[in-house]
Amino acid sequence: MAKYTSNIIKSKTSDDADHEWIMDGAIHNTIRKYRNWAEDQKCNVDFTKHLEPEGYGLGLTVTAEFETAEDLAVFNLTFLNELPKTSMKHSEKNWEFV
Repeated sequence: MAKYTSNIIKSKTSDDADHEWIMDGAIHNTIRKYRNWAEDQKCNVDFTKHLEPEGYGLGLTVTAEFETAEDLAVFNLTFLNELPKTSMKHSEKNWEFV
């Protein structure tokens, strides 16, 4: 089955193990909006985290994988102007990617 993907987060991050829990929390906080949208639209989407060596740190990519091209198209029409998120920052309560 073909997968249709869109990058949600594409950023550099630290490879420090102490930093990992902050990064994972930021990923969770960032994709919450898109998970809720998928539930409301009743479409199946999987979010996948990829880490690759990049310079002295890691390259982080989080992708959304849709089962149908139609779901991806609606997602892109709704969110493409704000994606991918490229940097992590601390908001009012939590870390997130912006």
